[in-house]
Amino acid sequence: MTEIYVLAGVGAVLAAIVFVGAIAPTPVRGLYVAIFSSAILITPELPVVREKIAACEVIMVLTWLAMLLHSGRNRASSLPRPSVERNAVAAGAAFTAIACVSFLVNVLRKDVPWERSAVETANYVYGFLLLLTAVALVDSWQKWMRCFYAWALGAGVVSAVGVWSLIGGAPAWTRDEFTMRLSSTMKYSNQVPSYCIPVFAMLAAFAATRDLPKLVRLGCIVLVGAIPVVVLATGSRTGLLMILLCGAGITYLGLRRVWTGTIAQMLFVGISAALVVAFGVFVAVVWQERDKPYVAGKDPAIERPVKRFLQWTRGDEELDKNRSAQIASALEKFPSRPVFGTGPANFTVLYPGGEVHNSYVSVLVEEGAAGFLAFAMLHVAVLHAGWMGLRWSDTDKQRLFILCALLGFASLMLYGVTILSIRQRNFWFLCGLLAALPHAVRNTQARLVAARRAAPARLVHAQ
Repeated sequence: MTEIYVLAGVGAVLAAIVFVGAIAPTPVRGLYVAIFSSAILITPELPVVREKIAACEVIMVLTWLAMLLHSGRNRASSLPRPSVERNAVAAGAAFTAIACVSFLVNVLRKDVPWERSAVETANYVYGFLLLLTAVALVDSWQKWMRCFYAWALGAGVVSAVGVWSLIGGAPAWTRDEFTMRLSSTMKYSNQVPSYCIPVFAMLAAFAATRDLPKLVRLGCIVLVGAIPVVVLATGSRTGLLMILLCGAGITYLGLRRVWTGTIAQMLFVGISAALVVAFGVFVAVVWQERDKPYVAGKDPAIERPVKRFLQWTRGDEELDKNRSAQIASALEKFPSRPVFGTGPANFTVLYPGGEVHNSYVSVLVEEGAAGFLAFAMLHVAVLHAGWMGLRWSDTDKQRLFILCALLGFASLMLYGVTILSIRQRNFWFLCGLLAALPHAVRNTQARLVAARRAAPARLVHAQ
């Protein structure tokens, strides 16, 4: 107990230093730190909220406090918010409101405990606030890219600890004691792909960018190689599919001749070829033992995704019997409460048999048709905002990085098909960054035009 108080005291002092020195003067720095700190989810389990409170939440509270302190400042220099951004915010607000209504409707029925559902509803409200914070603070291309730099640094921490765990010597909490599936600095192994893969394509493109400092380029290349290894070591089949999706997208984007002035084409081809060859060799090694089924706790977790897929292709086992059964059960029960569903986190309470490991089906049965429609509209609005940011951008480098971000969002959508991604900070952060993109691009362009117009006037005044 004494250690907890000491750690809490040290954490409070550090938080105060970060707030006074960095976040209070410039609130957007709090967003950078929050995105980075989402890479470290090792936290004590608390009553009711369990392990949902981590360093990211502390940083976000400090960021909101700094935003309140800056709320009276003049923002007249900023362009009006485009309608696509407002649409994304409205869709997120609609989904959050419906989740709250679903919670109230089902609590009033008095057939579900309110505490568990309240925590899940609060989680959705918090996620929407993350989206709203990104939209409010990210008003330039530089700030937008810095959010991804922070994300990449976080992925570097996850990958470094993950590799350390693989080679030996890392603390026991970096992987599951029995299955040895890697979790690194995350609470659970399935959180590693959802954090690292969305920034994977961005790192690959950045590594091949022309005029990049050598050490930065080397670091990006190393990280591009480490992320797939760490994700595979989580034993996640979804992680494997996310790697394949992003790998195909990276190869396609890299080979397009339109980027020849933006990236070093041969270097990019070399990075892509090295990844393909390394993955091919890995699959070939696992293929040598194709007749031996994967045994949890005995075989290395890094072999699990490939072995399980190989067993499925041979017809030795179903791809995922449990998830299929959960989805079938959820769709069967949906007509009993079609409008507002069972309420957040209540499906397993009303119908014991396991949580639905699919964000879209889970939303359908827990928030009903109303929630599902709002959730779908959020995806449409966010993708539309990203697309408009792509159309309004005026450089090939911007377009390449925006496409990489959209590819990262596509990987999170794939992730959501097999896991409840809606609970995770990464989903809401990326929604917010894509929603903020059109305003960030146009605002930056307007500032550049204003600076160019002001330059001759300053020159005449100086003369």
